[in-house]
Amino acid sequence: MFFTKKTCYKANGVIFTPRALAPRIQAPVGYSVPEYIDGLSYFTPVDNQLENPWCLAYATCALIERRNWQLTGICKQLNPEPLYIESKLNDGDPRPGTTVLSMIKAVRSLRYISEDTPLIYLDTADEYRFAVHKYGAAVCVFNITQGWNSCSRLNGMIGDDNVPLGGHAVCGGYYDKFSAGGPNQWGVGWGWQGYWRMTWEQFKQQFDSGFVFDIQE
Repeated sequence: MFFTKKTCYKANGVIFTPRALAPRIQAPVGYSVPEYIDGLSYFTPVDNQLENPWCLAYATCALIERRNWQLTGICKQLNPEPLYIESKLNDGDPRPGTTVLSMIKAVRSLRYISEDTPLIYLDTADEYRFAVHKYGAAVCVFNITQGWNSCSRLNGMIGDDNVPLGGHAVCGGYYDKFSAGGPNQWGVGWGWQGYWRMTWEQFKQQFDSGFVFDIQE
């Protein structure tokens, strides 16, 4: 218990809907990926969404920020608030949170990426590993559990409490033989300095979907 950080965050940032038609990530026949990728140092500093339901906007910004830093050499954080506001105008849903499709439309209409930047979906743990290897990171949408409120202080590992909380989006850019991980946006006091980590069994149980943008120079 001494090494467990107890928190009381809620999951109210993702409204689940059938997704739009878009390509799924395609791995070549016979592909392989490294056993271990740690891309955490390529992300901009961990942010803190506090009690607002903007997790999908934060995670999407983290994905774009990482790629922009890689392409331009400039570490610059983007503002998630306009994305969330625009996404809510798109989804027309009075509930807190927003849909992935509405967020994708907001990203394009507000020119956080160019309108012709390809969008690629992923559905499985294997596709997540391939996406991290090919693109460096991916937005991950989870049906999170109460275990996210009892993370290890030592390595950010999500706890075993399986009481469901709902939809939450984060960015992922790490995996090894036993786990996956990345930055959350619940502040540096959560998890391991703000980063999440979960076993592959937890990933498979909680992962709903993910996406990447193929951002080129």
